[in-house]
Amino acid sequence: MTNSELGKPLIMLVDDDPDDLYLVKTAFNQTEFQPRFMFVNSGESLMHYLGSIKPFSGAQIPSLILLDLNMPVMDGKKTLESLKHQEQYRSIPVIVYTTSTSKLDIEEAYRLGANSYVIKAGTLEEMVKTMDSIGNYWLRTVQLHDK
Repeated sequence: MTNSELGKPLIMLVDDDPDDLYLVKTAFNQTEFQPRFMFVNSGESLMHYLGSIKPFSGAQIPSLILLDLNMPVMDGKKTLESLKHQEQYRSIPVIVYTTSTSKLDIEEAYRLGANSYVIKAGTLEEMVKTMDSIGNYWLRTVQLHDK
């Protein structure tokens, strides 16, 4: 990692679809925000990463987590619940970023401690607008906890 990358926020995308990582990164690259990205494909991998369990030894705590709900093994709801029940991870903002528009999913995500609930955009243009909004709020407006 270069010195210029050290000051950039780290966004962790937790999603079992690698195409979503590509799309999120592409969308962010079309905004003024240039965060670093880390991608894990399951809630279980995220918890291993955060716990510095191999192969993630010495991992950096992300500034922000984008969490999909619909994943095999440990879904987004179980992951969110696990994150918010552990003191050392409670202050990491979690944006549920999913295709689900279910009112029950939305209510449960907030009950479990989600900081925001965002529906995945259908086009790249919409995704750029979404990532610009996320960047403006989470990377510019609010003061994130220093890890």
